[in-house]
Amino acid sequence: ASKLEFKDIYVESAQKKLHQVKKSFKKAKKETIFVGIHSRRTDHLSFQVKKLAVIPLQSSYFLDAIELFREKFPSKKYNLAFIYVSDDLEWGRINIGAKKGGKNVFFIGEEEESKGPYDLALLANCNHTIQSYGSFTYYAGFFAGGYKIIPEHFKRYWRPHTYKPSSLDPFENPVPRLYF
Repeated sequence: ASKLEFKDIYVESAQKKLHQVKKSFKKAKKETIFVGIHSRRTDHLSFQVKKLAVIPLQSSYFLDAIELFREKFPSKKYNLAFIYVSDDLEWGRINIGAKKGGKNVFFIGEEEESKGPYDLALLANCNHTIQSYGSFTYYAGFFAGGYKIIPEHFKRYWRPHTYKPSSLDPFENPVPRLYF
């Protein structure tokens, strides 16, 4: 039987980064939950509008999704770490990290396209994901498992051709897990 797995070099890099994040919390006895955030920007923004006919994601999407995870995993019980991966980390630092609600967002992804496997492994090693558009973000959520927040959980991102969940609560109506 064949199986799909990451090369050790990518997994080790991801585990090392997540371990460093976990060590940054003062209350080490609380369970640490890692939520991967993927935000494809640069070349993909015009593609999203022209080819996918979707609305590019605003910082409010990511901040609202972060808040949903904070409500689900309260800080009294959990250390919640948001792992931001993007081809434009600076946009994330300015529009998410520097905003109210941007606490505990860690910008530890790799911007270089050649480092994509490292970013995918990093997101895959998280417990849950906040996804954007595209196949990279889809597979990141698939490998990570757990809860996935997708743009369609927010009505402002609905389009006539997009998936519309029966409930806007991603924890009440989770995106199904695929099995092979």
